[in-house]
Amino acid sequence: MPIAPLRSWQLRRRILGQLPFAAVLLALVAVGCFLVLFPQHWRRGAIVVAAVMLLAAVLRWRLSRPHAGLLASRAKWIDITCFLLLAVVIGAVSIRLG
Repeated sequence: MPIAPLRSWQLRRRILGQLPFAAVLLALVAVGCFLVLFPQHWRRGAIVVAAVMLLAAVLRWRLSRPHAGLLASRAKWIDITCFLLLAVVIGAVSIRLG
């Protein structure tokens, strides 16, 4: 049985559903590029990574499971807790080591 092609509204809904994940991923890629170009500023980059993890936690908290896209991998409280813990640990380590 052949797979039916997606209609335009289905495709649009799938793409828009992944925008929160794409925003977080794009921010992390931008920080990675910044750190490759300017490795002496690793502390700033780590602080921005912590801020991106906070952004991911807020997006996961505010958006429902279908709208969160790939940010929703487990139960909502587990996702939010993991993102917040990552943000706190990365931020604390970068501040402490800087």
